Amino acid sequence: MGKGFVKLVSFLFLVLLPAIVSAQFTVSGTVTDSHKKPIPKVSVKLINSTVSTLTDSTGKFSLSITGQSALLEFSATGFVKHEVNVSATVNSVSVQLKKTNKKAKKSKA
Repeated sequence: MGKGFVKLVSFLFLVLLPAIVSAQFTVSGTVTDSHKKPIPKVSVKLINSTVSTLTDSTGKFSLSITGQSALLEFSATGFVKHEVNVSATVNSVSVQLKKTNKKAKKSKA
């Protein structure tokens, strides 16, 4: 084996090592209300990151995450925020959001 081959293998090892160490997994699930009706357009955000998505019209979402585990925040107008731990082994979740008890104040005209 020549020096060129050793350099190539060393380079590939250094380039591929971070990809191997920082595994990636996909978490998916459904967000519903207390009546088990799907909630569309719920923000699903990976805490301490810019990674996020919205639920579709059936309340379903899918999100790719780097690492072995993560904390997700679910939020939507009119509902209480909810956090859920996920991991490569617990990667499917069903989240039920509770409605907020706040009533809109009427402005006096």
